Amino acid sequence: MDWLAPAEALSRWRAGALRLSTPVAYALRSLARLPLDRALERMRRPPGVDRVAADFIEPRPGVLIVPLRTDTLPPATHTNCVIIGWEELLVVDPGAAAPEEQERLLARITDLETLGGRVAGVALTHGHKDHAGAAALIRDRFGVPVHAHPLAAGPGLAVDAPLLDEMVLALSGGPGWRVRALHTPGHDPGHLALLEESTATLITGDLFANPGTILISPDHGGDMTAYLESLERMGALSGLGMVVPGHGWPMPGHEGLERVHRLREYRLAREDRIARALAAGAATLEDLISAAYDDTPAELHGLARLQLRAHLRRLAPDFPGA
Repeated sequence: MDWLAPAEALSRWRAGALRLSTPVAYALRSLARLPLDRALERMRRPPGVDRVAADFIEPRPGVLIVPLRTDTLPPATHTNCVIIGWEELLVVDPGAAAPEEQERLLARITDLETLGGRVAGVALTHGHKDHAGAAALIRDRFGVPVHAHPLAAGPGLAVDAPLLDEMVLALSGGPGWRVRALHTPGHDPGHLALLEESTATLITGDLFANPGTILISPDHGGDMTAYLESLERMGALSGLGMVVPGHGWPMPGHEGLERVHRLREYRLAREDRIARALAAGAATLEDLISAAYDDTPAELHGLARLQLRAHLRRLAPDFPGA
């Protein structure tokens, strides 16, 4: 058994030589960065959990996940905001629009500032409100740029620093964190997945949720062909340590890749059912819903109709209502 000083334990965790749970990492960072009296005071305020989500977790060093309650689609109730780094901090997908959730996010940032952190920027996987709701607040409060794909810009959302495919955001703090942008359109034309290279953590945004599915809506820039291609691209990644979906619990890298493969197969299987219904003579969207989405609860048929139209853009673009 080795006895380690807190800073040495954190260094070994950062290097991948140790595994630490969030409570242990929380205590060690307090002891390593603060005078003892302040460290003990911080440790009296450990991360909590309600019946839906934890206050925060840090499954990889410098990858802090803060689930924020957002106005998103069921079954999700929260969006995963991810704060990357220990010294320079990159705030990814601050989706909170409600004042109380924004205050909760700001309180978490303030806590990280007591450990020597400094917000250096905001990065968005895409511009939907449940992922970007507090982007302007963070930008204005801390005087930092919003990094996103240019196509993410829209009413109420300015992109200060365009983030294109394969561009890297580097954060200081030995040995540093590197966030690589991967353009993954489909859910949204400007959608990015973000790969933090030092911890092999993939932040997927709305490529998939855990649990649940992702809406591909032609009315909001959704493109099923692009989405399937993006899933294929992400499924080809190797060596992932952690996958963080936009909504729901993170998972080990191999489980995340398996989920990507299953989701792509599921979408193609659904598309095959639609194609067979078309071949059998389905003439309306209602016919196709009845034939291809008979396993979907009636209260979700409105969302199913949007997914159906996205598939029809590939299969039968001239179909009425597509």
